[in-house]
Formats: sequence, C-alpha cells, structure tokens
Amino acid sequence: MRQTIALGALFLFLAGTAAAQNVGDQATAGYNPQRTGLNAHMGNFNAPLRMIRSLTLGGVDDARGCTAFEDFLVVGESSDGVDPVRYSLFDLRQQADVLTPLLTTTFLGTEEMLNFTPSYANDILLLGGPATSTVKAIRVSVLSEIWQDVTVGSSQGRHPVVTGDLALYAGDQKVAARQASTGITLWEVDSTVGEAPLVMQGDRAYVLQQDGTLNAHALSDGSTLWSLAFIGSAGSSLAATEKYVFATNPVASAYGAIRVSDQTLAWVETDGFTLAPGGLALGYDRLYVFLEDNGAGAAEIRVHDPDNGDLLTVITEDGSGLRFPSLLNNNLVYALGDDILIRDAFSGVLLARLPAPDLRGLVGHEGQLFALFPEVMEIWEPSGEIFFPQIADGEGQSTLITLVNLGFEEANGQVDFIGIDGQPLSLPIAGVGGTDSSVEFVIPPRSSLRVQTGSGNTLQRGWAVVSADQDVRGSALFQFSSAGTVLFEAGVAQSTAVGEALVFIQKDIGLSPVDGVTEVNFSTGVALANPSQQDAEVEMTLVDDDGVIVATITLPLAAGNQDSRFIEEFFPDDVGETFEGTLRLSSDVPVIVTSLRTSGGFQLSSLPAGQAR
Repeated sequence: MRQTIALGALFLFLAGTAAAQNVGDQATAGYNPQRTGLNAHMGNFNAPLRMIRSLTLGGVDDARGCTAFEDFLVVGESSDGVDPVRYSLFDLRQQADVLTPLLTTTFLGTEEMLNFTPSYANDILLLGGPATSTVKAIRVSVLSEIWQDVTVGSSQGRHPVVTGDLALYAGDQKVAARQASTGITLWEVDSTVGEAPLVMQGDRAYVLQQDGTLNAHALSDGSTLWSLAFIGSAGSSLAATEKYVFATNPVASAYGAIRVSDQTLAWVETDGFTLAPGGLALGYDRLYVFLEDNGAGAAEIRVHDPDNGDLLTVITEDGSGLRFPSLLNNNLVYALGDDILIRDAFSGVLLARLPAPDLRGLVGHEGQLFALFPEVMEIWEPSGEIFFPQIADGEGQSTLITLVNLGFEEANGQVDFIGIDGQPLSLPIAGVGGTDSSVEFVIPPRSSLRVQTGSGNTLQRGWAVVSADQDVRGSALFQFSSAGTVLFEAGVAQSTAVGEALVFIQKDIGLSPVDGVTEVNFSTGVALANPSQQDAEVEMTLVDDDGVIVATITLPLAAGNQDSRFIEEFFPDDVGETFEGTLRLSSDVPVIVTSLRTSGGFQLSSLPAGQAR
C-alpha cells in the first residue's frame, strides 16, 4: 500500500545483498544490466526471436555474469576459494564455434559470489569484483591494463559508471572519480559505500552508504551536496532523473521516489514483497518495479507513474524468483524458473518464452539478446518472421498470401508451409507447377508479391511462416472456387504470437449461401498454431454475452503443431444451435490465432483475435 510517511520511518531496516540496477528513458533504449546510464545502442529488439549462434567460451567453466559492448563480450567467473575472480574478453566477430579469449585478467577475491557489472565507454572497460580491493581499467583496442586502484576496498555490488572520459567507481572504503583514459584522479571521498550501484545524473552522483544514507555528490569535486538517512539497504536499486531519485529497500520491502529539489518523499510503496535484483527500470514515462515475490508466491512487475506513484499496470507470473530484468526497446525481458520471458512493455502481453535452464546472465545489445550459461553463450535476434495460423488447400479451397515490402531495399525471403503435426506441408503452388513446402521470393523495394496455393484434389491444412531480410507485412485470403470461379473468400491479417487473446464467437441457424434453402449453422472457426520451440498448453474459456463463463478446456499444442476447428467442435457439449459470446485464450507459451465467420462451412469474413491484457 502507498503511504505518505517520514523518510526515516520508511527506510529503517538495513541488510541484504547487492543488486545491479540500470535505467533508461529513451524510447528505443530502455536499460540493460550493462550499465547504469542510457543504453543508446540497444537497436531494434522485438519478438519473435531466433537463436543465431551458440558459442562455447574457451577457458570458461563457471560463468557468473556478462557484459556485451560493440563487438565484444566480457564474461566473469567468481572465485572457488582457490582460483581467483576472473574476467575474459571475447571478440564476437570470431566465426568459430569455440571462442578464444583475447584477454584474461584476475582479481584476488575469494568469494564464490560475483556481483559486479562492468562498465564501458570510449575504449575503456572498468572491472572489479568481490573482496578484491582493486578496480582495473582496460583499454580494449590494445588489450592492456592502463591503470588500477588498489585502495578502493571491495567493489562487490558497487557497480561503476564510465561515460565520456569519466570513470566513477567505489569500494567499501571510498568513492572516486578519475579520468578514464589516463587514470588521473579527479577526486576521492573516504566513504563506507554500501552494496548498491552508483548512479550519475546531470552534475551529480548518487551513492548509497552502508548505513542506508543516500549521498548526493557534485561530479566536479566530490563535495557532498546533501545526505538523507535511512533511504536504502545493501541490495538497493537506484535510478535517477532530474526531478527524482528512485530507491528500493529490499529489507523494508519498500520502494519510492525522493524529490531532488527539496529531498522530500514524493511517494512510497510498502507491503511485504520481495524485490528482484536490478529491480528498477525507467522508460516511456513509466517506472517499472520487478518483484521476486509479491508476498503470495508469485513474481510481479508493477508499472507506476513516476511522478505520483499511481499504479498503471500489474503483471503477475506464476512462481517466484524473477531475475535478470531488462527493459529492451519496447519489451520487458527477464528470467523466471527455467525460461526467459519477453512481454510487451505497454500491454504486458506475453510475446515469447525461451528455454534457459541454469541461466547465469542475460543482456541485450545491438538488437540481440545474449543468454549466458556456465560455459556457453547463446545469441538470439529478431527473426523478422510473420505468421499465418491457417492454410487450407484442396477440394475447391485455396489460400492466397499477399506480401508487401515496406523497405527501400530488395526483400529476400521464403514462405514455409507447415502441417498440423509440425512437419513440412507440401502444397501445389499456383504458377510454379508441382508441389513444395517452401517458396522463396524476391520483392522489389516498396512493392508487393503474392504466393497462392493451387487447390489440389485432397484437402490439406496447416499454417505458414514468412521470413525475410526486410520489413515485410502480409495477409492471407481464403478462397473457395468452383469451375474456376471464386464463390467465397475472406482475408485475415498476419498474426503475432501472444500469450492471451480474445475472439468474438457466434453460432446460429441460417440459410445455405449455396441454394438458400437448406438450414445450416453459421459458425466461427478458430485456428491456433504454436510457432515456438516449446510445447504449449492453451486454456480456452467460453464466455456468454453476459460475461458468464460457460466452460473451460485445456488444449495441448506441441511445438510446431496447429489445430483448427469450429467452436462447436471445441465445445461440443456447451454450444447449442445458437450461441454468442467470447472465446478467451491463455497460453503458457505464445501462440498465433485467427478466426473466421463461416456459413455452411464456407468462409464469409474474418474476425479479429484481439490481444488480451
């Protein structure tokens, strides 16, 4: 619940472990675990994704964290009590499946935990670690150490900032600012810095002390501008704008906003939750707060108005333990259990679920997602795919797919037809001759193309995926023809994989569109396909026009499989001669959905499958 109480009463309890926090307020940037400032190089990151590389990291056997920048990857390993903390730098331009490190550097820490997020800018990489008493600066272009500070104390959890030619870092004994390229000391302040990230905003730095006091230091000389007691604890996340400093207190189960102008509390939430490491993100005029456990055994993401704390959206996940949260482009990305989840940052709709058992790190960079495992790095990128959940051909039926190239370059790609069992579906292709399960295409800039099935003798159905190297959009047109004449057709737009959807449903008695005499059912046909690599369970709930739940079934849908039926076939005991209402779909793995209004089995028009929030 939100309380307007004194600062001292709010952030009174102090303890816990450190957590990296990163912040961004640029629409295409968001934040990721690489840095505590804007990630201006996130690039275009959108689901669906495909894994493009799986790299074995030479010399790494127990990875604990990673950072990606430019063409490089840094992987950290914690101490096992014998071997020291170690960082390895890899060149992602290597084409081999096993990467050889360009540089390995060690620290004399002895803790098994590694909680330090390196920072990079302008060729300078800043490294540290647990109980090391050392921070090192590496010039990446020449692969050499250019300076180090051996008096900093443990930098565990005290994540640094490198921006321009300024390096801001801390250990448990001091906070310091140096010229990043030379190591020249600009200022130092003896300080018992707590395990929380350093945050730089405008002309000041915000540093949390071990006793929970938040200090605002002038970047020019390190002087303390103001201090507020009882703001956070070890493990706090910090974020800052010109108007506010946002802080979490894991021990007090609290988070809130402090006005920079007069150092007073703007708003606060506290109700017994457990905050996730790296639990704050700013973007799109919203504050995202990630909870490991909302107090009821579920993970949760809360979206607040940063000015007044008003709760805008809540996303709840089954199970607790949310970790590695990021705001990448327009997506929320985080790990839960053995999976990586990607949700729309505005609607909360589930867009992707990627298998990731024993995940050790997760960062976004240049439009790609880097998933770190003990010895391997997987790299995922947007696939550029569009989907059509229903393809039908034969016995008078055919499907026409139209594609439009929105780009200013030639689009090269292919259409793949997939059967209900997830296997390639070979169909006759109009104008080509013969059958094929894959059709390659080239579309000139700002132009269009059609791919049409040839209406074979045997009725076949499935779904289709279109992949291209440019921004291609499409629609599918279902046609029924007799003696070469098209009698019925209905078009549907491309589908996006979602975790929840709503479909208008109608079943009724009417006259046959063929002879106008025979009574037939007007009905709604629904098609679903699973384009992911994981099996899905789809909960289908039938709701009448008064909003009352009539029935619920669970539909297993294996990876790559498709199912299409009339609504009375999905619910044979619940849909009589007449029915009107809504079909609610909820899936643990995103699926693609489309629906048609039919009469006598013939298509009349499409019905939108709206994303549920």
